[in-house]
Amino acid sequence: MTNPPQHLLGGLEVAILVAPGSPPEHLQAARTSLEELGVNVHVLGPERGPLHDQRIEVAKALASADPDAYDGAVVIADLLGAKRLAGRREALAFLARLDEQDKPVAALGDGVLPVLVAGLAQSRGVSTPAGLMALAEGAGAVIADERVAVDGNLMSVRDAADLAEFNAQLKAMLARRRQATLSIGSDIGSAVGEDG
Repeated sequence: MTNPPQHLLGGLEVAILVAPGSPPEHLQAARTSLEELGVNVHVLGPERGPLHDQRIEVAKALASADPDAYDGAVVIADLLGAKRLAGRREALAFLARLDEQDKPVAALGDGVLPVLVAGLAQSRGVSTPAGLMALAEGAGAVIADERVAVDGNLMSVRDAADLAEFNAQLKAMLARRRQATLSIGSDIGSAVGEDG
């Protein structure tokens, strides 16, 4: 299911977590890929306002964002941005809350760092850049010998060169999440409810 029908994703609320150092071209590619299928994308960061000389606009500060209002999250950052997010308690709590609810959490390249620091990778397969492998092992992750690793609701992609595969897998994860929330008798909640 690499290209789910729009009705499966339309109306979902997805947060993209960024920080100074987040590559604007990767953010825009992920955002466009989701918005084309009707997903409402919200850019969250440590502070509200512009990044990269106004090439990225953070719509809401993580401290005021309610993770229960989102159906999933994506972390896009270079190593500096990832360190900034990993050092923010509100970013770690946001990711942990989504993971508790089995909502998709996806990290591109160095964006896996806050996922590791938040403790989400314990005993789970993770694809990580070479520079973060020791940290991933220390966090109890199982290093996946793949460019893209999906373990339950957690996806990690080693390199931004695999952005197209990242976007395709993210769409599939969100579609599975939506289908699970729509199943008869399901007690899995969605941020948008049953009617989208």
